[in-house]
Amino acid sequence: MTFDNKLNWKNHVDKFASCVSKCINVLKRLAGSKWGCARSTLNLTYQKYILPVITYSCEPLVTAQQHILQVLERAQNQALRLITGAVKTTLIDAMLFTTGNKLIQELIKEKAVLLHEKLLRIPGEQYWKTYETSQEI
Repeated sequence: MTFDNKLNWKNHVDKFASCVSKCINVLKRLAGSKWGCARSTLNLTYQKYILPVITYSCEPLVTAQQHILQVLERAQNQALRLITGAVKTTLIDAMLFTTGNKLIQELIKEKAVLLHEKLLRIPGEQYWKTYETSQEI
């Protein structure tokens, strides 16, 4: 985790976006224009190699603003274009549906809810039992 004094998560997201761009280069090589792998292989590579980098310690990002997370969304969109062979004007929803993936924001929210539920179930920890959130996730 990379913290900044305003807790807007920009430094953290930028750091992970640079790591993801390096991982996408591997996907580019696998999706070569002359021979290239099958769509299922590219999608599996994305899900097992790139997506864990994007979602690593992403639970606090549930508080990040939309424009901060756009960097990760662009990286995901680039990977989806490589997987599907789509052009830039293709709808993101269509690529997500074709590959069976979810938006980064949805994944972050799911992981944050799972972490919250795990923290509530820690035995002997009374703090989390009485903790109430001011807004719903």
